[in-house]
Amino acid sequence: MIDRLPFNLFVAFCVVMNTITLGLEQDMTPKGAPIADKMLWYMIGMIFVFCFVIELLCRFSSDTKGFWWDAANILDVFIVSGALIDYFLLMPGDLANAGILRLFTMLRTLRIVRLVKLVRMFSAFRELWLLVGGLVNSLKALGWVGIVVVIVLYVCSILTTTEIGQNDDVYGSGPSYDGEVWPYKEYFGTVWKSMFTLFQVLTLDGWCDDIVRHVVHRQPVMAVFFVVFLLITAFGLMNVIIGIIVENTLAAAQVADSRVEQQEAYARKKAVEKLEQILAKSDVNRTGEISREELAAAGQSPVVQEQFKAIGLRFEEAQEIFGLLDYEGRGIIELKRFAASCRELVGGARRRDIVQVEITVGTLAQRLDSLDRKFSSMESEVRGLHDLADDFVQNTVRLLTGFDGSRRQAPE
Repeated sequence: MIDRLPFNLFVAFCVVMNTITLGLEQDMTPKGAPIADKMLWYMIGMIFVFCFVIELLCRFSSDTKGFWWDAANILDVFIVSGALIDYFLLMPGDLANAGILRLFTMLRTLRIVRLVKLVRMFSAFRELWLLVGGLVNSLKALGWVGIVVVIVLYVCSILTTTEIGQNDDVYGSGPSYDGEVWPYKEYFGTVWKSMFTLFQVLTLDGWCDDIVRHVVHRQPVMAVFFVVFLLITAFGLMNVIIGIIVENTLAAAQVADSRVEQQEAYARKKAVEKLEQILAKSDVNRTGEISREELAAAGQSPVVQEQFKAIGLRFEEAQEIFGLLDYEGRGIIELKRFAASCRELVGGARRRDIVQVEITVGTLAQRLDSLDRKFSSMESEVRGLHDLADDFVQNTVRLLTGFDGSRRQAPE
């Protein structure tokens, strides 16, 4: 049941509606209102929590052993447990707005994350799932890039703190280029302030007029530092991040495509097995062989046509395969060979061409073996005729004429 489309659509609908009601509840109820003033929202939330608990129990009962090995299921348990604590302990005791517990109640908004898990089941949201998968797979590489960024910011902040934040002789007197006093210590007074300011420069948010122009006005040589800093960070490391995300998204797309191909190949193999069972019933003599007439008669059945369609094989192509396998022209082939040939065709057009070549080569090899056996039989027959002629000459002709077949030289 949990893999069917209606069930997952219902869960997705509950997640979306629950998220919408959370936003409406936040806007339409007074701040710090007791539970009696928002009983309607409380009951609506209880209904959604009840639906989520039922859904979680269904997923657990379907796979009790592998349930805890899925990180998405563990996240579901965490979110639903937080919702139960919120609705059964915090809100009835009016503790939802008390101090740090208020942050705990905001975890209800994490239920929207469960929607990401559901969209991967629908082909219409394939691009969204690939984007999410690319971001998740990029977390490790992004973590290392983040460490490099922090190191660069820390090293550069030491330099800017020394040259700008603690350089009172240059920046401590007079207005800046715009006629106003620039608060240089607010930007570069300490190492941590310098790191935050350089991060602002990295993001290209007001970096020129608010920061760099004031520095270059007093120290023109610092323009080289900021240009190099931007080349390394904004145009270097940031593009590396984009490249990592794109690469992992493409890798996730390849994995998703290969997974779909495996599922389709599995379905086709099942269709071949069912087709073999149906054709075996068409073998009225139970010889393990099928004739061209039996195949043509079975091809009229809608069930057989449905199996050929599931395999991705037209009935005309099946007849061509029959003709290739029937190299002796008897009109009868082994059913197992026919099913094995159809099973090999589940790999797409290229695989189909390869299989047809293999069948043709196999047929030629079998024909060559047949010709070789025939030639061997002819050689044995010719050898027998030769022995028979020798026996006739040595025995019969010699007794009758005294001539043994050899030529003798006439006397002079």
